[in-house]
Amino acid sequence: MATTYCTAAQVAELLQEKNFSSSTTPTVSTVEQIINRKEDFIDRFTHHAWREKSVSKEHHDLADKDAFDASDGWIVIDLRHRKIKTLDGGFGDKIELWNGSEWLDLIADSNFEEGRDKQYWLNYEEGILRLGVRNAFHRIDAVRVTYRFGEDFAPKDIEEACVKLVAADVGRASKKFVTTVEGSDTVTRTTQFDKWEAEAREILEAYREIQIPS
Repeated sequence: MATTYCTAAQVAELLQEKNFSSSTTPTVSTVEQIINRKEDFIDRFTHHAWREKSVSKEHHDLADKDAFDASDGWIVIDLRHRKIKTLDGGFGDKIELWNGSEWLDLIADSNFEEGRDKQYWLNYEEGILRLGVRNAFHRIDAVRVTYRFGEDFAPKDIEEACVKLVAADVGRASKKFVTTVEGSDTVTRTTQFDKWEAEAREILEAYREIQIPS
């Protein structure tokens, strides 16, 4: 099972355990499942991703006059994510406009092209979509976008947060993690697990992005 933000071996190291395997408790497969769940949690918590993620049919209204940039004639739409992957219909990406009777996909329709002097263009870094097509729009629920986004790799502190979140869950579920020694003090592992989780959330809070409703 593929993992991205951390590995089962890193979790075992933090717990001061031997590497997980098919014969350990928990098994390596179980730990990897927990990692996958925590990766999803990290993505939801931060509203960002350090792997490729897909967004399907993200709807946008155009009732707000601020969506129209009078200075250059473009309709400006802030997507809910940044670091957008290059739009490609072969990967299922779509920019769809409601023309009153059906959704018109600009990517699939050869009458529309991407570019600063064309019908639409996208700031991939910031996730800002500009549309030069006006006559196909209704103002309410006018646009829906399907796209892929995410960084190419996770930085070390995101990796650390993932390891600590997973280790805390694994530790709480196992009776063998009872106490640990920190310096001259012996503390319950439950206290240690709570500390790891708090440290992980502090890291993630620094990465948390604000999303503005469309």
